[in-house]
Amino acid sequence: MLNKKWIAAGLAALMLMMQAAPVFADPATAQAQIVDLETKKTELLGEIDSLSVQLITSMAEIEDLKVQIDDKGEEIEDTTSDLKGAEKVRQTEYDAMKKRIQYLYEKGGDASWLETLLNSDDLSNLLTQAEYTEKLYKYDRDCLMEYAQTIDRIAALKSQQEEEKTSLENLKSAQETNQANLTALLDQAKAQYTDYDAQLAVAIQKAAEYQALVVQQEALYQELATAQADAIASGDTEAAEAYAAQLYSAGGGSASYSGGSQGG
Repeated sequence: MLNKKWIAAGLAALMLMMQAAPVFADPATAQAQIVDLETKKTELLGEIDSLSVQLITSMAEIEDLKVQIDDKGEEIEDTTSDLKGAEKVRQTEYDAMKKRIQYLYEKGGDASWLETLLNSDDLSNLLTQAEYTEKLYKYDRDCLMEYAQTIDRIAALKSQQEEEKTSLENLKSAQETNQANLTALLDQAKAQYTDYDAQLAVAIQKAAEYQALVVQQEALYQELATAQADAIASGDTEAAEAYAAQLYSAGGGSASYSGGSQGG
């Protein structure tokens, strides 16, 4: 027969262990906590995947904007070069026109035209020269106007390109802010996932420990019941009652002994 003092001591130790771990008081609660944590992990994993996709998309858009900004910068450089070239051509043409006007004025002023008219033997030659002079004036005016229009067109294009570049830079700045926010949210979600993972590991460990205690308790109950039966069979009323009291206090409330006093 098992030593009743040893059995009582083991039962007392087991009861203390279970009382020291109130989190184990309800197996259903422990299992519900595990299910809840697993659900939260699954939901959070979906959020992490979504944030990761958004972050990758944002990073790709930033790289694309960088390329567009660089390309636009090159376009502006080309346009600036064209503008400088057009302005140079206009200035060269303007200087040439001034020289022609000066020459015509010096050679074809009022006095010169009068002298030419009086000394001319051929009126048709005179008219041809006058017509040529008028065409030359018109050509100069038309060229200068065309150059001025070209410069205005190129300057307008440059202004438009600079505005487009500024717009692209603003989009890039906004996307970089979005990327920073997504990165922060993703880091936060990953940290929360790690925390849920740690909580789940603890909950699973505690549930396993509780189950082990339950198995130990059930085994001890069985030993107490066996010892009580042996005590009853041997007529040891005092021992039987003691085992019954231990079974009751350990949580087996229905255990009792009513065998009454037997000879001594």
